[in-house]
Amino acid sequence: MRYLKRKRMENAGKPRGFWGRKTMRDMNKSHSDLTDWGLSFLNFGEDDVILDIGCGGGRTVQKLATRTKGKVYGIDHAPTAVTKSLWVNKKAVDKGQVGIVEATVSALPFGVDTFTKVTAIETVYFWPDLVNDLKEVRRVLKKDGQLLITTEDRADSGKTKDYGAMPGQNGFFVPSATSLAKALKAAGFHRIEANIRGEWLSLTAKK
Repeated sequence: MRYLKRKRMENAGKPRGFWGRKTMRDMNKSHSDLTDWGLSFLNFGEDDVILDIGCGGGRTVQKLATRTKGKVYGIDHAPTAVTKSLWVNKKAVDKGQVGIVEATVSALPFGVDTFTKVTAIETVYFWPDLVNDLKEVRRVLKKDGQLLITTEDRADSGKTKDYGAMPGQNGFFVPSATSLAKALKAAGFHRIEANIRGEWLSLTAKK
């Protein structure tokens, strides 16, 4: 059991090989309710252009594609995740609604004012430079575009899980509502709203 947990933790931030594929498959299931809860704080439109950062197993991209007739992009820095997301969203990719790209949050391969919405579900833990990465997200958002950040754990819950040293990760932090709001303000976002459900945390903010 300890071995399985270690393998999952090693592949949480950047899935690789067999264990990476298994981790993404498990997370597609285990994060489904969390994702639906987070997405409930966004108002979707038919012409949305949406970016999902850290698309992992592709389930969030799939959910987003059912909420708009517009374009949905997913990025991930793990080639294994890009492959998985392309497979999960094959029909939408083939008809041109979905695009999956290998990239990092620190250097998004999109122009200024591209997206109406950006989502980050269970990924902000691994962002290497939170404020500067948020500034990069803000760059690609349209004016009044929305950012959604959702996590299943928060530092101010009093029940933070013991993640240990997060083997295989270059960095890992569990945010609180306060720390995320502070970082969002520092990056230039406004109209920041936090929602809490048990240990879950979801923040929305506007450019």
